[in-house]
Amino acid sequence: MGVLIIHTYEDVATSLLYQQLFLEPNIIRDRRNTINIPVEGSDVIIKKMHELILSEINLWDTEKEMEYIFSIAEKIPFDRGKVINNYKKKIEALLEDQIMDRSFRFLLCLSEIIKELHTKSTKNLVHSIEKKLKKKMKKKEITRKLDELSQDSDINFSLLINLGIMNSYANMLDLPPVTDIFNEYFNKVIQLIES
Repeated sequence: MGVLIIHTYEDVATSLLYQQLFLEPNIIRDRRNTINIPVEGSDVIIKKMHELILSEINLWDTEKEMEYIFSIAEKIPFDRGKVINNYKKKIEALLEDQIMDRSFRFLLCLSEIIKELHTKSTKNLVHSIEKKLKKKMKKKEITRKLDELSQDSDINFSLLINLGIMNSYANMLDLPPVTDIFNEYFNKVIQLIES
């Protein structure tokens, strides 16, 4: 497998937003890229997210990295402190030529932002599953079943996580969520947990 070389901020944003989630024109994929499902409107959501991430790129390009992070955090909610701390740790480990590469630094920062957004979305999804099943199962049992689905790389659970991320993005951007297909996979996962 070759090394991915990224040259522009736009390439960085595209690569990280699509990674393990989206394929053009409107495909959601599972984390391992074994199943692709068409999801109407997903292209609009990703395009708007891409635009938002690049909307303040002039700050990044003029070495105002913290201002960029704060500006983006005003538009989409994430833990700025956590992103900044994790980003600084990554920067400290870089070689000098890597430190000078603004696109590479952007990749490190944006990967932290996206990781935060995905983590928050997944936690919200797990909470929704627990809420749906709380009358039928104990939280500990639900957690165990979800861990099994995750460890087994269950396709339905993987797709549900990605559909949840897409809906989180839609919510942040005031766009219509991908409700029908999300509900379909939510119900599949509920059935898997109950079985």
